[in-house]
Amino acid sequence: MYRGVFFFLFASYLLSIINAKTADGEGGYPGFQYEFKVEVGAGKKECFYQYVKEQAQMHLSFEVLRGADRNVDVTLKKDNRVIESHMWTFEGSSDIDITERGVYSLCIDNSFARFSSKVVYIYFVAYVTDEWQKYTEELKSFQISVNNFTRSARSVQEALQKTKAELFEKRKIDMYHMYLMIDTSWSINFWSTIFLIVLICTSALQVFFVRRLFKINKLPSVPRP
Repeated sequence: MYRGVFFFLFASYLLSIINAKTADGEGGYPGFQYEFKVEVGAGKKECFYQYVKEQAQMHLSFEVLRGADRNVDVTLKKDNRVIESHMWTFEGSSDIDITERGVYSLCIDNSFARFSSKVVYIYFVAYVTDEWQKYTEELKSFQISVNNFTRSARSVQEALQKTKAELFEKRKIDMYHMYLMIDTSWSINFWSTIFLIVLICTSALQVFFVRRLFKINKLPSVPRP
């Protein structure tokens, strides 16, 4: 288990370095990995485009962290053809086998919400297992045995299915708790201010009425006959 987690994390780190070397995704690299948050405005739609090789294994996970009903539409398309969709939901996960290379679009649709923006957490990764062998030179720079990694690469695919769900759940819980803490802090500060204002007004009224209660009106003096 720990061995699989190690090689999955290493592969993710390697992919993050590889992604920095190419902009279009066609540089012969075995895959990509993206993890980010995006705010989709009310009545708007955000799309992201990524080149994916054929025979790649793709994983997509998302969760709406903040915003009213926390529901959005998430679709993955290829040439305007819907490959995968999650409609009107706050979270979802998909594993997809890519059979056709090209540019895929990942769209987050919040157009049905007129007043509330949504903050969405995205985890998007794809890789071609058979092409790991082509990167032995990069692996040597990390002082890892090519033979050991080649054998271990086969176990990455199996360990990935078990570990990626666990890692995503942990990230998702951390992100949710962070935004919950921010919202709770704002609510506490807001209601504390309201309570303080009410308390000051109540105290002022009490002082005013008590002073009126003990106020003695002087009678006008009447001249004696």
